[in-house]
Amino acid sequence: MKSPSTMEEYTYTPEAPPATSVTCSHCGSPHVEHGHASALCPECRQAFINYPIPRWLWIFAGVVAMVLVINLLKLPASIKLAGHLIRAERAVDEHNFLTAQHEADSVLTAFPEHFEAHCYHLIASAYNFDYDAYDRSISFLGEKTYIKEGLVVSCNAATDYLNRHFCEDTLLLAQLDLVTAQPPREQLRFIDSLAGSKQTHAVLAYCGARIGSFLLEHEQLPESRAILEKTLDANPDHYFASIDYATVLRKMNELEKADSVCDILLERNHQDSYAMSAKSRVVLRKKQLPAAEELAMEAVRLDPLSSHALASLALVLEAKGQKADSRQLLQAVVKLSAEREDTASAPQLRRVLDGETVYQ
Repeated sequence: MKSPSTMEEYTYTPEAPPATSVTCSHCGSPHVEHGHASALCPECRQAFINYPIPRWLWIFAGVVAMVLVINLLKLPASIKLAGHLIRAERAVDEHNFLTAQHEADSVLTAFPEHFEAHCYHLIASAYNFDYDAYDRSISFLGEKTYIKEGLVVSCNAATDYLNRHFCEDTLLLAQLDLVTAQPPREQLRFIDSLAGSKQTHAVLAYCGARIGSFLLEHEQLPESRAILEKTLDANPDHYFASIDYATVLRKMNELEKADSVCDILLERNHQDSYAMSAKSRVVLRKKQLPAAEELAMEAVRLDPLSSHALASLALVLEAKGQKADSRQLLQAVVKLSAEREDTASAPQLRRVLDGETVYQ
């Protein structure tokens, strides 16, 4: 009999895991490593530790990241172009057509087939009388289907406005050249004959503007005024007839009426350099030198290559006694007039600066 104080020696032997039908969820091996939530064999578990995400998924993620980076790099440019388009639309609504054309050009440089940019470009170039720019946009838009109803109305209005300043009747144009060589009474009779015929108002206005401008250049002011008034009766918003009419009124000392004509033109296009320059000359006749100088300088800023605007500024500086500056501007006017075949601006300015004639 053993002593009760003596304990038998005991050794623990772990029991083998019970037999199971669970296999590795990745490779199907029966040697599953127990004690983990996922049923994997040791080899697969180690592989997943080394590569927890499949390689193809890494490649896909890399491609997505690359596309994202490229688009992020392009984002500032896209935002900038969107800003140009918004400013073009706003400028058209505000009748700032020089700005509108510039902003639309910025969009078209990056996206030559941008529909809305072409619409704003067409509208602005029509009111700016930029024929080459207008032709580019009308050629693009000619076969397109308009999307925004407001845009089609504005584009059609701009196109109609520009078309009213042209005449394609070659026989009539040839006759017009002969008429300008005749006495003023014959020229007036010619205009009256057009008014009584089936000719459109656009044709009548075109011929009247041409003859009125010819008479103005030859200082036949009453005759020029009579024909220009008939022209504007047929086409009240004819740009070139309005510009010459303002000049005739200024020279005939009807300054308030001339100023009003200029304001109508500037209401149509707030950035019309020529109309602003014409208004500067009217204000100068009113002896309002600061206002005349401000208008002339703004006209030059809007179009630094306008001989008419530079001549207006020269007249203002001459009136202020800055004769050296006015002479310097005269040289610029002479150069620009030669380049643009402007036969009137330089000689008229020179006669005033030389004291041969009094500014009217």
